[in-house]
Amino acid sequence: MNFELRNLGTKVRDSNVSRKIVATFRKQREERENEELRTINKRVYGYMCIVVLLLCFGFIIGWFSSLTHHSPPSKENKIQDAKANMEEESMAVGSACQNEGEQYRGHTCQMVKTCTNGILVEEKCPKFHIFDIKTSSCQWVHQAQCEEETAKSDVVHIDDALPGGLDPSDVDEGGDDTEDEVNYGGIKPNLQQVQDTEVRILMKHGITRIRKDLRTLPNDDVELIRPKRQTNPENVKILESILKENHWNLLFPVRNSKYTYRGFLQAAGKFPAFCASVDVCRLSLAVMFSHFAQETGAHDSSLNYPQWKQGLYYLEEAGCDNRDCGYSSNCRQADSWLVKSWPCQNDANGRLNSYHGRGAKQISYNYNYGQFSTFMYGDPITLLKNPELVSNTWLSLASAIWFFLMPQPPKPSMLEVLDGTWVPNSFDAKNGLSAGFGVTTNIINGGVECGKDRELAQSKNRQEYFRHFATEFGVANWGRETGCSRMGEFPAKGSGSQLLFWEQDWVRRYRCKLVAYQTPFSALVPGDYQRCVEDKFNIEL
Repeated sequence: MNFELRNLGTKVRDSNVSRKIVATFRKQREERENEELRTINKRVYGYMCIVVLLLCFGFIIGWFSSLTHHSPPSKENKIQDAKANMEEESMAVGSACQNEGEQYRGHTCQMVKTCTNGILVEEKCPKFHIFDIKTSSCQWVHQAQCEEETAKSDVVHIDDALPGGLDPSDVDEGGDDTEDEVNYGGIKPNLQQVQDTEVRILMKHGITRIRKDLRTLPNDDVELIRPKRQTNPENVKILESILKENHWNLLFPVRNSKYTYRGFLQAAGKFPAFCASVDVCRLSLAVMFSHFAQETGAHDSSLNYPQWKQGLYYLEEAGCDNRDCGYSSNCRQADSWLVKSWPCQNDANGRLNSYHGRGAKQISYNYNYGQFSTFMYGDPITLLKNPELVSNTWLSLASAIWFFLMPQPPKPSMLEVLDGTWVPNSFDAKNGLSAGFGVTTNIINGGVECGKDRELAQSKNRQEYFRHFATEFGVANWGRETGCSRMGEFPAKGSGSQLLFWEQDWVRRYRCKLVAYQTPFSALVPGDYQRCVEDKFNIEL
């Protein structure tokens, strides 16, 4: 019995020892686990601190990098930019391109030109991107290097558009009009302030270039022009070197006697931008004469001359030389702004003058006579009173050259197509518009002859005439598309869309703004901005 009790006591002691050992082991294990957890926490905290430091360091580097990229460019960078711009200008001379997918800077840093299907099209870079001249692609703003260019030639050629002696160097051509520049604090501005504002707006929107194309020679100087005169204007001398009088007679053997060679020289001399260079002059003559043959041709197969040589046969619209033909019907709408701006006039017998088609362009309606008169005489009334001047003087040919130079948004002018100023963008490309003879047909009569899925007879005639005249003047390789059956209308967002008319600025007092729709005030006519301000705000400057 005693032996059993002793054994039991021993077992109890052993059991207590075992429990103590187990407790000690558990405690040690918990301490190790806690230590490991503390070590992990320390490491995680350390890693987080490193990440935060890296983020801060990266932000600082990015900030300094952004400052560097947007700081004023050095002379070396400006030279680099100028070279890039020269390369881009050479690509913009024509609409055709060879390297598919290659990209060039657009007309601003936000735009990019891409060679697509052999045609240069212009699109906007993605949001927060601009064109990078180093990579020749759109890049993030803070990574790209592209200096906004000012109007390259506007300041040099804007003499007529700079009223009041404003120095071109004082004009910020590429920037926005600030409130200080164009808002007069509610106080009536003086004439100089209004004229300066006009110039800034014109330069900002690139309209000075179009004004340059439409600048005119005084009529007294035009009247002095004659063949082989040593002091003829430079563009007339270029024209004479390409088109001699005997050549004129050969190309238009059945023309109306009013269409004289001297009259054509005078018409060209009136507009110094016409035939300003030899190459563009040759192309201009081929295109213009082709349309002459269709618009004013005899179209008489019984004549001894091919139809492409029957141009300038008609001086006035057939059947309208002794009657109105309905072109003066709108003159009775006295409240119409088209009549108020270009008021119809009566003849000596008290009857309304007839504004039917006259001249090589067959200009018609009072508003076209009035606008043409403004460019010829500085006022709209002269030709509204004497519309017959368009048929019995050199104005019969000047009207065609005026139309050739005049943009009709969203249509560009024909000169802009021929000299490469008009470069179709993606909207134009979607409508099948590309530089070539076909697009000039679209400008003249696109609504009737183009986009019909087949070439109409009139369009086929024009193409045939152009093939002959292109051979005559050595420009047969110009443009790929001579027809227009696959061409749609000029789109509202095409590159020919321009704001060319003044309208009241409803936000700022004593200021007019540019709009796309037609108004009585044209941005192409010097002085119309002042007239807009005076008319809309009932003031006299």
